[in-house]
Amino acid sequence: MLNIINTTDIDFYLKNFCGADTRLQTFLIAALKNVIQQRESSMELLSSLPLDAPEWLRQKWHDGGPWHRFDAKKDIRLAGRVFDAVSWLEAAIENDMAWTNQLDNKGRPRKLLQISTFEHLETISSKDRRQIADKKRKAAERVFLKEDLTRDFEKIMDFDNGFYIVRLKTKKALALEGAYLEHCMADGDYDYCLGGNVTQFYSLRDSNNLPCVSMCVEKDQRRMTQVRGRRNSYPKEKFIAYVATFCSQIYVDLSDALSFHEGFKLLRDDVWS
Repeated sequence: MLNIINTTDIDFYLKNFCGADTRLQTFLIAALKNVIQQRESSMELLSSLPLDAPEWLRQKWHDGGPWHRFDAKKDIRLAGRVFDAVSWLEAAIENDMAWTNQLDNKGRPRKLLQISTFEHLETISSKDRRQIADKKRKAAERVFLKEDLTRDFEKIMDFDNGFYIVRLKTKKALALEGAYLEHCMADGDYDYCLGGNVTQFYSLRDSNNLPCVSMCVEKDQRRMTQVRGRRNSYPKEKFIAYVATFCSQIYVDLSDALSFHEGFKLLRDDVWS
């Protein structure tokens, strides 16, 4: 552990990411303070006694050390990592993960106090995010199978084997689509596009009314800008065939959307026919 003269500055730094949410502040400090204290890249090495040094440091300056001061500006990756941690903790609290209620006598989750590095944090947070995504996907599936969603979706095209295309009309429609396919439509990032006729969102559904592919179309440009499978993956070729047929019917170019995917390959002529 480094000898740091201003550890409370780490607390203040982390609290700034949490607003007035004191519970989130407590969780974030529990998760990251120890991690940051071990990172030389987040510290300034002091070569001389600071002019504003407290009395305890003046007494120990020559006997201890080397001494460091926390300086967030020295670590260009730190803020991004803290933002990621905040996002994870907010989701864990919102979804009432079991460990969020297993606290020590200072109200700190015991699980967070065991985190030793950012790599360790990433392992833990990835597991939580997977559990949360699975939970939301199952909840969305129940809605698709049981609820009347005619206000949220408009059927655009039917295929012979039960597959069909719908337009996503509401925030609820985007949220369900994103939750089931586990992509960013669930986060509300595209809600502002609803209500206009320029950017429109569509979904390929199977015979059980479950989403297979999400699509974004810029109608004024006559092009599809995004086509995404589960977790933003490249859609299966059999699904692309449906999407291509849909695009040909509404006179929209599909090539830009496909080119964003790693490993993009041109579709065979028979897929377009």
